[in-house]
This record gives sequence, C-alpha cells and structure tokens, in this order.
Amino acid sequence: MKHAPHPASDLAASMPIASLQNPKAERTFEASSLTIADILDEISEVLNAHLVIAPEQRVLVALWTAHTFKVGEFQHTPRLAITAPEKQCGKSTLLNLISELTSEPHKTDNITAASMFRRIEANPRVTFLIDEADTFLPENNEMRNIINSGFERQGSVTRSIKKNGEWVPSDFLTFCPVAIASIGSLPATIADRSIPISLKRRAYDEKVERLRHGDPLLKKLKEQLLAWGQSADLADYMNPEIPTALSDRQGDISVPILTIADSAGGEWPEKARKALLAVFIKRRTNEDTLGIGSSLLADIRDIFASAGQGFLSSQTICKLLAEKEGQPWPDYDRGKPINPNLLARLLAPFDIRPTNKRTEKGVLKVYQKSDFFDAWKRYTQNGDAPF
Repeated sequence: MKHAPHPASDLAASMPIASLQNPKAERTFEASSLTIADILDEISEVLNAHLVIAPEQRVLVALWTAHTFKVGEFQHTPRLAITAPEKQCGKSTLLNLISELTSEPHKTDNITAASMFRRIEANPRVTFLIDEADTFLPENNEMRNIINSGFERQGSVTRSIKKNGEWVPSDFLTFCPVAIASIGSLPATIADRSIPISLKRRAYDEKVERLRHGDPLLKKLKEQLLAWGQSADLADYMNPEIPTALSDRQGDISVPILTIADSAGGEWPEKARKALLAVFIKRRTNEDTLGIGSSLLADIRDIFASAGQGFLSSQTICKLLAEKEGQPWPDYDRGKPINPNLLARLLAPFDIRPTNKRTEKGVLKVYQKSDFFDAWKRYTQNGDAPF
C-alpha cells in the first residue's frame, strides 16, 4: 500500500544512533554459532574465489556488505565505488555477488532521481546497486545530487506533491547504502564519499569460479548477516579510532567500517585500518580512458618491441605514438600530438607511472618496460606472447 511521504527529519530521527561506551568482548549472535568475524572471513574468501580483487579491497567490501544491515545506527553510509579502466574486469560480477548478500538489494542498470528517492521512501532499508554508471551518471546532475545527499543520515530532497488537490512541498529521505559500478572514474563529488574499489581484468593464467545465482553458500551468509544485524549491539564500538592519515571526509566514510571491524575483533580491526589506508592513499584523480586504454597499451607494446630497450623516455614514446597512422595519437591533444602529461594521465588507471632516470642527456622521465607487463597481459590481445 502506498503511503504519504515522511518528512525526512522525522524518519531520520526514528533511527537510533548508538552511544559511545567502553569496548568489550566480541559477541556471537543468535541463529548461528559463527561470530561476525567468521562471516566476514567467509565473505572475503567468496570474493577471492569469484574475482580478481586485492586483499585490502576484499576486506572493505566484506565490511561494507555487513554495514548495510546496521546502516540505521550510523551517521554516514559510504558509497562503494567500483571502477575499472576497461570492460570485462568483474564490476557486474561484484555487484551481482553483493546483491546476494546485502540488506534489501535493488540492482539496476539505469535509474532516475525520482525513482530512487521514492524507492527509499517506500523502503528505508533498501541497498542500491547501480551498474553501467558511466553510461548515464556523469551528465545527470540531479542523480548525482541524490547519491551525494544520501551519504548523510539527514540527507533529503524537497519536491512538490499534490495533496488534497494542491501542490505542497514535501521532503523525501535519501539516506541509504549505494554501490556504483563504472568504467573509468566516478564524478568527483561521489568519489569523495566513497570507498574506492578498483578492479582488474582477469589475466589468461588467473582462474576464478563462475558466480551462480542462488548459490547456497551466499544464501547461508545472507541469513547469518541478517541474524547478526537483528541482534548485534554495536554501542560500545561507535567511536572507533580513525587513522590520522585520513581526512575528515575519509574519517566519516571509515566509521561504519571500523565500528564493525572493531566489534568483530581478532585481526579485523588491524586489517580494516590497513585496508582503508591502502585504498585512500592509492586513490587519485584519474582521467576516464573511455575505452582507449587498451589501444594505447597495445601501441606502446609495439614501440617497446621495436626499440629493444628496457626503458623509453616519455618524449620518445609520445614521438613514436604520434607517428602511428590511423590512431588517435597524432592529433589527440585537440589537433596536436599526444604529450607526456596526457600519456601519464591515460596510463595512471593501469598503475603505470614514469620514473626519473639519469642518462647522458640528463635526468629524464622514463617508463620501464617491466611496469607494463601486468597491463599488457590483462588488456591486450596475446598479452602473454614474448617479445
């Protein structure tokens, strides 16, 4: 039955915020002999079985998944930003896996702002899982506003609705967990409210298991998370110690993650802090490669093969790229050839960066051939072929 919109302030006020107490021993929960630490360990193993994903990212995805069952106790709900430099890197697989484990999941490949806040109105416990964000989100200011607003507990939007024949302003709550998958970077304001998860394409020699909908293990884990969410008391852990290297915003993002990690005990408090430091220190502003990255890597591979050297300067690579007919590099910079700054931006999403090298001509910015090996294997055809 459809109900009238609730004022956002009233609905937010109805969600209890746990008070700070002294930490105490790890708890177990009803309906299972497993602790939350055991469940987090299992989720991490499931992620490792189905995806090429870094250990620190597995830690954070597991904790983020658990937080969707306790989101009403927190002031902020971090967005999970799942990005990759190219397609076929496992973004949809990760979203599908998360959809089997989170609270009230709603997975979509496209959605309007109005549809989103009205769904939250109808079900404040919903978790949004948005795929293909690169196809509609960058130019959608209203949608970005909804996602940003929902990061905070008091987040809301005001819209006019017809009531008793008259249009009146009403507030709609936007606070709910959101995971977003995109090729290339997300809009900066969303990324700033997110835990960054950067996936890689599976290499030819890396094996993963195919994800099956309705997997009994995932169903069991979902039931255990639900039981934990209904009974676990996080009050003693709601003011976790935040690593000093993190910014204020990153601290807000970290609170739900560290609260659950501290309640789990064992290795999880340390693992969570190390994971947060790893992903936030690594995160940087990358230009969306718009699918051009694989072509660039393939052309640079040919350049290194012809040169027969272990390193090449930025200038040399740009010069040789600009000589490739039929490729975008000769006029990539608004009619001018690609330059070292643009080259660095395009290679950054693949974790390839220039280094300083002293030569007879002085100190040059160079790229080491060995730094490309992993990217060539993942993103170019015959990436395992020898030079």
